[in-house]
Amino acid sequence: MKCFVDVSCTGCGLCENSCNYMAIEVCGNKAVVDPQKCSGCGDCLKNCPTDSLSLVAESEWYQLNGQYLWM
Repeated sequence: MKCFVDVSCTGCGLCENSCNYMAIEVCGNKAVVDPQKCSGCGDCLKNCPTDSLSLVAESEWYQLNGQYLWM
């Protein structure tokens, strides 16, 4: 499982601060997850005030033009 960020993210940074794997970075007022670093631990989900984060099976992640997408 890996973390996915949906469009309701406000970029508050609480998930970035709670990630022990440094897999999340806030860029342009939105959290961006590096699935290569994400362990799927869920600590970020517990700290998200907008419930913008979900854990998604790795088989549902796709890479397109250097961006990771969830389908």
